[in-house]
Amino acid sequence: PDRLSFIMESGHAYVTGNQRPDVVAEQAKLLAADAVILQFPLWWYGVPAILKGWIERVYAFGFAYGYQNGTNEFRFGDGILKGKRALVNVQAGGPGADYGPRGINAPIEQLLFPLTHGALFSPGMDVLPTHAVYSAGHVSTAEEVEAIKAGWRARLAGLFTDAPIPFRAQNGGDFPDRHTMADDVAPGQTGIVAHVAEELRFVDAVAGDAAAIASVVNGAYRANGAVEGWTNERG
Repeated sequence: PDRLSFIMESGHAYVTGNQRPDVVAEQAKLLAADAVILQFPLWWYGVPAILKGWIERVYAFGFAYGYQNGTNEFRFGDGILKGKRALVNVQAGGPGADYGPRGINAPIEQLLFPLTHGALFSPGMDVLPTHAVYSAGHVSTAEEVEAIKAGWRARLAGLFTDAPIPFRAQNGGDFPDRHTMADDVAPGQTGIVAHVAEELRFVDAVAGDAAAIASVVNGAYRANGAVEGWTNERG
């Protein structure tokens, strides 16, 4: 070829069995898992570089994208990881107010949309609302630590029963050409919010400044003293 194509080389290594052993091992873990939990500190409003690198290496062409026929036919609700669940547990240094609907940093679900919708929903996983611990660097008492643990135990208890974020599936009828949302779908909405198919209300678990304990309620989780992540009331 005239130039290097990382996509084609990735796919070639995948189909010919020439991937690095560590990549093959990580792919096998994903295929064997019933649920995938990603836990990390928020780093410059996204995932740390080492996790981003893991995704880029493990998500080979033909595996996580270009699945089955080398096209975009099986993605966003379909794909090699369809039927598995995904949950993100993120720790942020700032207080919950910074991540409120009008907070200076923007809601955590919107910041992590490239991860939850892009890297997790794209290959087919059902993605649960993000579990966030705010003011993580300022936790200083045993009571705050216990509140964080209790909130996480509550989320884990609903790992296989809580309702996932209702992202619009590519092949569910909302994207007739597999690229653009139909005009009669979510009229008046654009951007991230338009990708959520039905009403979704949830609240991030707060630690440090509110020492909140999260509880699972009807597939959404709420925490005393916390702030809303996002709300989409128009299907």
